[in-house]
Amino acid sequence: MEQTAAQLSLLTEKYRQTSTILVENVQKKLDASLREQRKEIVEQVCGDIKKSTEAVVAKYVADMENARDKMISQTGEFNRYLDDVNKKNKQLVFRCWLAVSVSLLLLLAGGIWISTHYAKVIQQNKINAELMKSINEADWIKCGDDICARLGKGKVGEYRVIRKR
Repeated sequence: MEQTAAQLSLLTEKYRQTSTILVENVQKKLDASLREQRKEIVEQVCGDIKKSTEAVVAKYVADMENARDKMISQTGEFNRYLDDVNKKNKQLVFRCWLAVSVSLLLLLAGGIWISTHYAKVIQQNKINAELMKSINEADWIKCGDDICARLGKGKVGEYRVIRKR
């Protein structure tokens, strides 16, 4: 029995050693498995974050490209509008310049015409004024329906009838 007890004691000791080794091996494998799972989870989370970030960034880039394209389009439209406005302004300036030029030419022509017309009128009035002066200085009277004038130094009161044209 002693031998059985010794064998039982030896068997129990081996069982305890085997259990300890088994527990240590399971603990090591569990630790390794946890490290591996942690690494896989971190990689998976990083991959998921990267994918979702890439999707957000790609959408943002697409939105920015759309905004840029719209701005380019609107800038082109605005430049065309400015070109049209500048063209119309140039046409308006030309028309105003033309109207002013024509008006000045008409004023100049009118001034020249008025100047020459009144120069002729003044000349005619000057001739008429000289004639009236001569008539006023002459010694004449009305003789019935005719005009009589004193023509020279003759008898006082001697007037002659002036012939009609």
